[in-house]
Parts: sequence; C-alpha cells; structure tokens
Amino acid sequence: MKKLSKFILLAISAIAMTSCYADRLKPIRALARSQNLDKKEEASQLYKEAISTLVNAYSASAGLNKTIGKQLTVKGAYEKALFHLEQSRDIVNNDFETYHYIAICHVNLYKINHNKEHLSKAKENYTYALNISPDRTGVLYDYAQLLVFGTEEYQEAVHVLNHYIYDLKTPDKEGYFLLGRSYFLLKEYDKAYEVYSSIYQFEKTLTADEKASLENFISETINRKQ
Repeated sequence: MKKLSKFILLAISAIAMTSCYADRLKPIRALARSQNLDKKEEASQLYKEAISTLVNAYSASAGLNKTIGKQLTVKGAYEKALFHLEQSRDIVNNDFETYHYIAICHVNLYKINHNKEHLSKAKENYTYALNISPDRTGVLYDYAQLLVFGTEEYQEAVHVLNHYIYDLKTPDKEGYFLLGRSYFLLKEYDKAYEVYSSIYQFEKTLTADEKASLENFISETINRKQ
C-alpha cells in the first residue's frame, strides 16, 4: 500500500507538470482552494476519481509490461525483456509467470555471456515462481534443467524432478531422462538404472536418437554399478 500511495503522489506530480493534463487538474485545484464547502467537497470527489484512474493505469501497466516482456523474450531480446518484466514485477509481485520469464531471460543471458550472476538470478526467480505456484510443471522442469546443467545442484534437481514426475504424475519422458541423469551424477546408479529403465513406458514415442541415447545411458549405468 505504501508503494502504491507513493506511486500515486508521483503520478499526480508528473501529471501536474504535463501541460495537457495540468489543464484538466486546474479546475479541480481551483475548486479545492474555494472557501465554499460544497465546492471543496466537489473537488474532493473529482480528485478521488482522478486517483482511481491512476490506480487503474498503474495496474494495467503491469499487464502491458508483462506482455511486452514475454514477446521480447520469444524474440531473443533478453535485456529489453528483463526491463519490462521487472517493471511488471515491481507492480504485481505475486505473478509466477513473470518470475518464470525473468528466470528464462537470465538463463539465456548466461548462455550468451557466461556471467554466473545470471545463474544465481535465474535460480532466485525460479524459486520465487515456485513459492507462488509450487505445482507449475513448466517452471519445475525448467528449474530442474538449470539445476542439472547450470548450477550443478543434482540433489536439489532430484527433489524437484520427483515432485514433477511422481507427485504430479507428469508423463514426460524428458523429465525421466533428466532425473536419471541426476541420479547418475550423484553416483546413485541403482536409482539411475531404475529411472532409465522406466523410460521404456514411452517406447512408442521415443525417436531413434532417444532410443540410442537411452541404451547408452543404461549400459553406462550398469558398468558403473559393477
């Protein structure tokens, strides 16, 4: 509420300094300065309506900036996307999708410039998104990829992927591949073998390359177990 009140005061000040809007507020200010009580009450109502308009504009700008940010992300303009997504987040801070897209931008910026700060910011924003909406499968899978291929936190990846696959009953072969890989990297080869073997439930949808990769993963896991 304090943030919103501060915004309203700043917005009113900005409007007052803008000539086209200053003319609209001038009659209200004149009424407010009147010694006539009825006119002061009228000015009060008009200011209330003006503030309501500003509040609505404030809320609408969050959605607009989010939409712009998402479209810029799709186009690969990650720095520009972040500017708009963060504008949206600063207005509405409980939208999981905004945090998800911010995280995606940081992941892609890391791939471009290899600055590890982007990895920590990506993780931070994935965490925010999941705190708001813990069962969003798209966020869970993307976060798990970051944990495996980015920050290399395999135990955390196992926790996320078990929730994604088993708790939420997500029939995703890619999730199983990632969970098997996580167990393998943790040297928990029995569990890795179990997960890899369960991927055959998707045999009808596996591509030739996926089948070859699966056979190689299983073979390598068996060798490590021995």
